[in-house]
Order: sequence, then C-alpha cells, then structure tokens
Amino acid sequence: MERIIIRMLFDKQINKKYYRFHLFRKSFTFYLILLTGLFVVYLAVKNTFMATDSEEVQSLSSMIMIWGLAFFALVLAPSFMFWRINSLVKKEAKKRGDKEEYISITKEKIERRIDGQDKLVFGWNNIVDIRELDDMFLLYVDTESAIVVSKHHMIEGSPEVLRSLIEKYGPKDKKGKLKYKVHMKGYKKPKKVKKGKNDK
Repeated sequence: MERIIIRMLFDKQINKKYYRFHLFRKSFTFYLILLTGLFVVYLAVKNTFMATDSEEVQSLSSMIMIWGLAFFALVLAPSFMFWRINSLVKKEAKKRGDKEEYISITKEKIERRIDGQDKLVFGWNNIVDIRELDDMFLLYVDTESAIVVSKHHMIEGSPEVLRSLIEKYGPKDKKGKLKYKVHMKGYKKPKKVKKGKNDK
C-alpha cells in the first residue's frame, strides 16, 4: 500500500521557506507592489531630469513625494513583507508549542491533525495545485494556503512514493495535464520521448 505518514513538531525553517516561496511564486500582491514601485521610479526619474528651471521650483515637493513613494514601494514594502513572515512564524510557533502534527496521505485521502485540534480530511479532488521544493511538498487546498509536507519528517513512505501518488491522483487542468511543478536546485524536467510511427 502506498502511504505517507508525517510526524513533526512545528518547524520554523520549513514554514519560513513555505511563506517565502508563496510570496515570490504564488502571490500576486508582491509583484503588483514591485511593478507599482518601478512605475513610480520611472515617473520620478522623468520628472527629475526632464523638468525645466521654472518647473523644478514648482515641482520640488511633488518630486520629493514621488521619490518617497518609490522608496516605500521598492524598499519598505518588501522589507515589511519579510518582517511579516518572520512575525507570523514566531506567532505560530508560540501557539503550537510542543504539539505534534500528523499527516497521512493515501490514494483515498489526505489527513492532517494537530494535537488538541480537530482532524482535517481532504480528498485529492480538494487539491488545486502541487509544488515540490528541495525539502518539502506543498499541497495547495486553495490559492492562498497549502498543506506543508516535510520530506525530512516522513516516518513512513518516501518522496518517491508521494510522487507516485501525485502522478496517479494529483489535480489536473482542463487539458488533463498534471498540476504539479518541481522547484529544486539542479532539477531538469524530463524530456518527453516522441513515439515513432512503428512504436505502439
């Protein structure tokens, strides 16, 4: 029987990596702020170097405001996001304490339970996207949250077994393509072997 069992205490490093990955790869907000910052920088540069002498005096206050907005969008906002991640992880770690988390994955269902809390049960049809990182799998149940499956805390099964389950039962798009992406260092996507005319 193909089965994965995870047993672990709250892991700060794993969860920080998850939130950072989500911020850069899955969050539209980060890139919206970045694009806004770049546009504001463009406006600031344009107003600074293309203004005439008379316009410089009149637009000094507006240029200061524009450069301030650019600094906020490109420096302060991303810094705040990283601070928010660290703060959130510390808060979750304090809340969890020494309570263990259990995750069970089979072809029928995915169960997640934390000591003292109700068990959560998902079918594979509830998984909308899957990502694999160097030290974890992320089983997204919606666009904003995922079940974090640590490779280092598997007490039964292995990453290979979970990949097999994902290939068989993982979410697929309208064209039937598996919604599963790998983000590991040095990973190369296997090339599809084209069948010849004589291949069956």
